[in-house]
Amino acid sequence: MTAPTSSINLLSFPEEIINATVQRLPGTAIKAVRESCKKLNRIASPYLFPVLYISCHQLDLDVFRLVASNPLLIGGVRELVIDDTTVSSCFADWRTYHAAASHDHLWLSRKAPYWNHNPRVTQFKEEGRVWSDGPDKELWHLFMSVFRGHHENRLAHTDIDALKQALPSFKSLRSLVVTNRNADDEDYTGAQSLESTSPVVKMWRRFGTQRRERPPFPPRCDWIEGWVQSSDRTPVLTLDWLDDQLQKEIETYGLPYDSPAKSPAHDGGSLNQEEQSDNDQDTVSWLDEHSGNGYLRHRENRIIGREARVLFVALEVLDDPCIRVQLTEFRVDATSDVLSSYYQPGLPIKLFDRHSPFPERLETAFTATNMTKFHLYLSNDPESNADREIMREGRVASVLGSMPHLEELKLEPHGMPVFSAIPWKYCEPVFPHVRDLEISCGDIDPNILIEFLKRHDPTLERLSIWYCSINPDEHDDEWEDVIRKMTVLQERRDLMLKEAEVTLVYGLDPRDGCGHDLRLEIREDWFGNSEEDAFRSWEYDGIWVKVPAKPLG
Repeated sequence: MTAPTSSINLLSFPEEIINATVQRLPGTAIKAVRESCKKLNRIASPYLFPVLYISCHQLDLDVFRLVASNPLLIGGVRELVIDDTTVSSCFADWRTYHAAASHDHLWLSRKAPYWNHNPRVTQFKEEGRVWSDGPDKELWHLFMSVFRGHHENRLAHTDIDALKQALPSFKSLRSLVVTNRNADDEDYTGAQSLESTSPVVKMWRRFGTQRRERPPFPPRCDWIEGWVQSSDRTPVLTLDWLDDQLQKEIETYGLPYDSPAKSPAHDGGSLNQEEQSDNDQDTVSWLDEHSGNGYLRHRENRIIGREARVLFVALEVLDDPCIRVQLTEFRVDATSDVLSSYYQPGLPIKLFDRHSPFPERLETAFTATNMTKFHLYLSNDPESNADREIMREGRVASVLGSMPHLEELKLEPHGMPVFSAIPWKYCEPVFPHVRDLEISCGDIDPNILIEFLKRHDPTLERLSIWYCSINPDEHDDEWEDVIRKMTVLQERRDLMLKEAEVTLVYGLDPRDGCGHDLRLEIREDWFGNSEEDAFRSWEYDGIWVKVPAKPLG
């Protein structure tokens, strides 16, 4: 007969073991542990909010203040995410909200399950399901729950005041992130991903999952350049500048409905698309007829744009001397939900032009940090060559040059010259400690790329190049030449990569769009041949092997 074993009290273990155990628990378990006793509350609390979000949304602010008021909670925050998303005041009017959401192209993701949707649960779109031809009041009430207080907080800079008060309490902060990702983005890492979500996005996705229908118009922010002369950008480069395209259209052409008596489903009801196809067509015709210039037919009119606010908020953190010495990571986690071909994911490149205050302030701030990880997405200006000129003027390179201790660099400059964004030193490595380099959607100078790899051989372990171009009008070498030269370097042991990939690169002048969100511009020649044939891919496993280039769409 086996002798009974006595239970072991967790508190009998050394505190180091308890710490290591609690650190590996999921969030719900950490909450339970905190409630068991004072000692475990003290040990577990710092692990409850490893990532903390701040925005102008009231729910996010409430949670931020709750965490900031508890030294045990805020003392464990390792990553601060500045969420730049906002909401259109136009949708505070139910009829405008309904009219817009009744256009399928403005509610594209409606029937798509969230990426973290449990596959064992019935999918959103299933055979025989009846879909309404517009939103109901329950969806609008969700939107209004986020809308209330948002713009008051934005104009009063309530988020900045809360952040300033909390800064002295951040004792473990290592990472600062700026983001405009929204609830419809599908990222596995970073802000609003499988790793972490803000309270508002968590609420929004939970609501959509319960209804098996994504709500329309999640809070968003389009990082766009203001349509003003470069020398007259003062209003754009302020905290309060906001460009709501739908509001402009309404002011110019009128509301997207006629009258309460004629507006569709203003009582919250709606027709069935699949069973009432004739009525659905009547609704669309009615909307087009009564929408001024038909502006709801254009997705671009959903843009809610601004340029500078997120950097102003980030500088509140970066300008704090006590925080700067803690930080080792800065990321731009950009949304892939871009509504216009005129913009790409990332911060507008004009934030780095000669009229902008940010390059100098960022350079000063980063110089005082020990930054080891830096991710930068930049949106170009496809309507002019201003983007390439701004890049070549060197202010982006000066910002990167202020971080000599970088170990991981991710750069996505969307059609702009990659190595104009990287400072160049004569016969010296630019980043003596870099181990991981990832370049996407940029224009590559093949000779400088090879020289960069040679100089950083002592430390560089991982290289990833995606959707980048080599312009045949500017360079003789092609991607095959780059692979051949890297092979020679490796045979000479002048390049010792452990992991590498060169994926969907092309030998054409830089194309508009972003490869990661499948919007890279693909043209046809006079004979109807697709430029997709110009794309190449290689994998590396000790040697470089050319593999079929997967389709871009």
